[in-house]
Amino acid sequence: MYSVPNLERPSFEEATSHEFTPTHVGASFGPSWSTHWFKIRLTIPQNLLQKERLEFHWDAGNEGLIWTEHGHPLQGLSGNGERIEWIIPESFRDGKEHVFYIEMACNGMFGNAPGGDSVQPPDPNKYYTLRKADIVAVNLQARALYYDFWIISGWFSKRQEV
Repeated sequence: MYSVPNLERPSFEEATSHEFTPTHVGASFGPSWSTHWFKIRLTIPQNLLQKERLEFHWDAGNEGLIWTEHGHPLQGLSGNGERIEWIIPESFRDGKEHVFYIEMACNGMFGNAPGGDSVQPPDPNKYYTLRKADIVAVNLQARALYYDFWIISGWFSKRQEV
């Protein structure tokens, strides 16, 4: 990882030109409004190569952006169990190491207010913990069933309120 000093917002080229240091799940990053870059070196394990859908899950409870190795933004992340997944490209299923980057913004979707109350002034010293960084083999039928039950349960609970 590379922590950008002085709350600066460097370009991709500037940020990725620095030396990256190892980090781990459980590490904290901050303070509020700071930016941290992560160089992800990913090799799909042999036992996952034939799985139907592979995703990279990253959750630090804050906003993030996935970049290609060549500086193309791919997808935003919002954290807190919501938008934490990125579908790993088929081209990564070759047993070789692939590199991509994650730009972490130390703020939530609606700022840094304490307790998530966006009416309150922001906490200038909020830190975010990397809770998940993992390759996940997704069972698409099980996921679809989960969403079916989620939608049905919402429909029934609304129907009972009427």
